[in-house]
This record gives sequence, structure tokens and C-alpha cells, in this order.
Amino acid sequence: MIFFIILFLASTLYADVYSLSDCIEFAKRNNPVLRAYYQRKQATFFSRKSTKAFLYPQITGEFSFSHLNETPQMSVDFMGTKQDFEIGSQNTYQAKLSLIQPLFTGGKLKSACKIGDLTYRISNMGYRFAESNLILSVKMAYFGAILSKNFLKIRKEAEDFLKENLEVSKKLFNQGRVSSYDVSRNEVAWQLSKSERIEAENSFRIALENLKKLTGIRIEDVKDEFKEPQKLEYDVDLLVDFALKN
Repeated sequence: MIFFIILFLASTLYADVYSLSDCIEFAKRNNPVLRAYYQRKQATFFSRKSTKAFLYPQITGEFSFSHLNETPQMSVDFMGTKQDFEIGSQNTYQAKLSLIQPLFTGGKLKSACKIGDLTYRISNMGYRFAESNLILSVKMAYFGAILSKNFLKIRKEAEDFLKENLEVSKKLFNQGRVSSYDVSRNEVAWQLSKSERIEAENSFRIALENLKKLTGIRIEDVKDEFKEPQKLEYDVDLLVDFALKN
């Protein structure tokens, strides 16, 4: 029971938080423009297959079966004697097999196949191009959201710092160690930081909405996937010698 409670709380806490790969997969699945390109590519693919099918023999077969309750009979009056003859069967079977092979079409089929191949290649290139553009847009929106998130974090830290600074200046003013001008200046700086924090919150919200339009899902937060720059190890004396020689 405790395990399920922990699992539920974890899913609640981390709901609607997606990585970059998650956003790209959702965008591929939900983006209407990319889906339209995919449907067009599939249509040209099956059209090409149906065109090439005419190059090969077409075989069709038919089979039928009929059953009569009584065997058909015919009566003949022969010299005053009535004679009955069977003229059919109660069960009738019919089978038909046809083969059609075009011998000469004046190059129409070959030209149609080439056009089908070219059309499919063009539609496939269009789909790949649309997919690449979508992935690029998602990456730009995703990292833009991360930048907005980090900028908001900085604004919140600055606001907290200026608020603490204001409280300290008020205490010093009560002790007569600073003037009212210092208190007013710190209060103005704190109020300004609040407006900057609100502006950063709006920017982050807009960045998430932009990402939502591309992916088609609700996104409340993004994972910070910026990597720390790799530290380079070097020998100063070796670099100095190399610089002097060159």
C-alpha cells in the first residue's frame, strides 16, 4: 500500500514535465502539418505499388456452386408410353480462371512507373524536410523555455536578496546607522525586482505555450538539459614553450 502511495505522489509531482526527446516524439505524433506530409507520402507509396502491379500478369478466378432439391427431368411420350429422362444434376459446379498480360503499351506503363517513383521520392523528401523543421522548432522552443526558466530563477533569487537587503537597511535605520534615503533606495530596488520577476514569469509561461503548440500536449515544466562545459586540463609551461616556438 505504501509503495502505491509513493508511486502516486511521484507521478503527481513530476506530471507534465518532459525531456527534449519526449517533446520531439509528441510533436512527431501530434503535429498536423507533419501528419499531412506523412499521409501524402503514404498515398504516393501505394499509388506507385498499384501502378507497378500492371507490369505483371493479372490472374483472376471464379467459382460457383448451385444445388437443386430435385434432379431436373424431361418426360417423352414414346408410342403411348411415357418415359422420364434426367437432363441434369442436383449439384452444379462452375470454375473460371483468367490471365491478362499486357504485351505492348507503347511505354505508358514504364513512364507511369518512373513518374510514380519520382513522385514518391519527392513526397518522402517533403516529409523528411517537414520533420527536420519540426525537430528544429521544438529544440529552439525547448531550450528557449529552459533559458526563460533559468532567467526566472535568477530573478527570484535577486528579489529575495533585495528583500533581505531591505530588511537589513530598515533595522540599521532604526538603529540610526543609515539614512532614510538608503532605505527608500533599497525599497525601490526591491519593487523593481518584483516587476522583473513577474515579467520573467510571463516570458516562461509564453515559452511553455509555444512548446505546447508544437507538441500538442500540456507542459507545465521542462527538464534542464544544459550540460556543463568540459574542463580542459593543460600544462602551462608546455603552452608557453609552444607559443615561444611559433
